[in-house]
Amino acid sequence: MKTPLPTPRLTTLSFTALLGLAGATQAMAAAAEPADLRTACPGIDARLQQSLAPAWSRVQQEGQVQVQMQLDRGHVTEVHTQGGPYEYHRAVQRAVAALSCSGAPEHAALSFAVRFAEQGSQP
Repeated sequence: MKTPLPTPRLTTLSFTALLGLAGATQAMAAAAEPADLRTACPGIDARLQQSLAPAWSRVQQEGQVQVQMQLDRGHVTEVHTQGGPYEYHRAVQRAVAALSCSGAPEHAALSFAVRFAEQGSQP
C-alpha cells in the first residue's frame, strides 16, 4: 500500500521591488507590499502552487528559495534563484519564467521568496 505524499504549502514572502519608469534613466527602489507583486502578476500564488507541486513531490524538503526576476512589458526576461534547497532552483526558475505579469510597469525588477513546507507547518 502506497503512503500518500504530504500536501505542500507554498508561500510567497518577503516582497521587494525595484521599478524603472518608462523613459526614466534612474530606477527607484521601493519596498513592495505583497499586494504589489500580486497586482503585477495576477494569480501568482495559484500558478506557482500548481507549477511547483511536482518539485515538492520529488524533493519533499522544507526550505525557502529567494527569487529575483526582471520584467519587460509584462514578460519575465530574467530569473535568478538562491537559497535552498538547491533541488528546487530549476523548477522555480521555470515556473517564474512562465508567469505573465500583465499588471507590472513597463520595466520592473521584483524580488520575493518561495517557501516550501508541508501543509499546516508554521512559516
